[in-house]
Amino acid sequence: MLAKLSKKNIYAILGIFVTLICLIFLYSFAKETSSSLRSIPKDIQFKPLVYSFLLFCLATFVAAYLWLRIASELGIRVKALIHLKIYLTTLAARRLPGSVLHVVGRGAMYYNLGISPALTTFASGVEIALILWSGVLVLLVSLVSLVRINQSQVLILLLLFAILSILIHPSTLKFIIQKLIKSKEVPKIRYASLLTWLVGYVGLWFLGGLILFCLLTSIYPTSALNFFVILAAWSGGGVSGMLVVILPSGLGLTELTMSLILGQFIPPSVAVVTALLARVLLTGFDFLISLGSLAIWKATNPKGLL
Repeated sequence: MLAKLSKKNIYAILGIFVTLICLIFLYSFAKETSSSLRSIPKDIQFKPLVYSFLLFCLATFVAAYLWLRIASELGIRVKALIHLKIYLTTLAARRLPGSVLHVVGRGAMYYNLGISPALTTFASGVEIALILWSGVLVLLVSLVSLVRINQSQVLILLLLFAILSILIHPSTLKFIIQKLIKSKEVPKIRYASLLTWLVGYVGLWFLGGLILFCLLTSIYPTSALNFFVILAAWSGGGVSGMLVVILPSGLGLTELTMSLILGQFIPPSVAVVTALLARVLLTGFDFLISLGSLAIWKATNPKGLL
């Protein structure tokens, strides 16, 4: 039976199975405090939702600029506005099954401009590695800020940081991505550039934490003192979701991780609703920005020329 299933179908079945398990855990986690949800409809605040959208737009354009810098330095020579157009119009695809599916669409658009798919894939691999590494660093920082740790735990964190530092070194990163895309000719990466991009992505994770803070504030009274818990939830959910590429942007696992961390200081049912609200709204924001960018591009550049 399994022999007759394609690799794509197996991934789809695994994705559905993992998502169902995560949703069951979410329901079990939240049901004992479901009474906390009764006050949400009358207490919902719309101003924080507007702030979350504005912060999301800011984060999106920062991410687009970082992609522009990565792509340009690694040899993808096109105009800056084209980089921006390609990044923004493929945003929505990252919410579809396969958390790196937007990379495929991005590669196709660059291929139409004469850019080698191997080069685009390599640049996208650098981007994903930097997002993951910066996410882990932000998660570690936020966890250290939340809990008192002993000397042995500090040593473990330092060891983990050292391992990550080795993995993000240009030579190591180049070797790994080179093997993944099976290409011998890939551009050099400067360590100074990697560190600059890393700082940018760390900033993006903090912006994401602010977005989640606004979403939570819209449905539940929240103190700014809880920001590092929210940041840990955002980075923990984001990293765990990125690591499971068979799911639509980590669907289920992201929400479960986020809910478990948020549930340490708010009712679990509210934590689950916040995680699901983040999924729905951010997906909507992505589609809105992608469709808006495509409409603007078509209106200002109807013949496909810049």
